[in-house]
Amino acid sequence: MSITLLYWILIALMLVGVVGAVVPGLPALPVGGPLLGILIGPLLGAFIGEFLSRRQLELELRLNAAFKASLGIVVGSLVGNLIQGALALATVIVFVFTTFPPGVAG
Repeated sequence: MSITLLYWILIALMLVGVVGAVVPGLPALPVGGPLLGILIGPLLGAFIGEFLSRRQLELELRLNAAFKASLGIVVGSLVGNLIQGALALATVIVFVFTTFPPGVAG
């Protein structure tokens, strides 16, 4: 087998992997997709967990405590994801500038 054929096989396998990763998520996009689930799952879990654990309180106080807990989870998740995205972007920028110093392309 020649090297050129191996490269084409490798490219075809990469394309199949990308299609296999993207296509199953397409039907969920009109309703928010996985991003919506990432936010709603912890929100409902924290609300229900806090609501059930505070059985000694009155209903209004239980709802207030559960809302605060679920709001804290959502804010913490969003801030954490933003920080993670910023660190990933910084990593890519550092990689590009250290791998391809200025003047190499010209």
